[in-house]
Amino acid sequence: MRGAASGMTHGGNRRNPAASSSSSASAASSAQAVPVGALFRKLETLEREMESNVHTGHNRWMVPYADLLTLLLGLFLVLVTAAKSEPLKQPPAPKPVASATAAQGPLKSAQNPQKKKMTGSDLLSAQLKQRLHMQGVEIRQQERGVVISLKENILFAPGSADLSPAARNTLKQLVGQLKKTLGAQPRLIRVEGHSDNTPITTSRYPSNWELSTARATNIVRYLIEGKHYRPEQLSATGYGEFKPVAQNSSIEGKQKNRRVDIVVLNESMALQEPPAVTHDLSGAGGISPSRED
Repeated sequence: MRGAASGMTHGGNRRNPAASSSSSASAASSAQAVPVGALFRKLETLEREMESNVHTGHNRWMVPYADLLTLLLGLFLVLVTAAKSEPLKQPPAPKPVASATAAQGPLKSAQNPQKKKMTGSDLLSAQLKQRLHMQGVEIRQQERGVVISLKENILFAPGSADLSPAARNTLKQLVGQLKKTLGAQPRLIRVEGHSDNTPITTSRYPSNWELSTARATNIVRYLIEGKHYRPEQLSATGYGEFKPVAQNSSIEGKQKNRRVDIVVLNESMALQEPPAVTHDLSGAGGISPSRED
């Protein structure tokens, strides 16, 4: 019985390979029974689901980002609309205290250098313009000095060089203001006579040369006789019609040209004048000082 059982056992073992081979064959036949196209379709479905999941995962942040942009755009539109409807009002700037005093400080400091620079002829011209307010008198500043121009009609009659009492009174007032302005400064003065281009032929004045020179000389004589200035400080010149200040083509121009100019020479021009030699030749020809009587 044991032998038969063992034999059956051994026999049974010998039959196992055949049984396993038969089972694998049946599995293969069942696997072959599944359609291959269905498997490929399943794989494609799985791939699409995976791609959809991956794509949705990477771009998930765009949804809140788009919402944030929408909110910011809406806030911007609200601010722009409010700014257009009601502009912002800036508070007025506070007025500085004592602004007038602060403004006067730089102004005074800026004016002080100008006053310091106004020396010599510039200062004399400014002072004379403030003091001399006489009709027919004009004050000009030139490179050679200060020119006090007097019209013909306040000094002389047409075609005449004689000073009238009114002309002497005018000259007295003018010289008084000039002496006050100059003070003790010794200045050389040149008197220049001028005329228009209207020809003149008289027994006393054959031309405008003689007339203009005679007028300048008579004013110099008045300044010397009245002891206003020393003769060394004065000179007389006649230019006739050849130094006009306006066109002679009009009546107004002729009136401006008929004038006498009292020129207060500046220091540089005074040095170009011929020196006055003293009577004492042992003094090496010194220049006599100018003094006012």
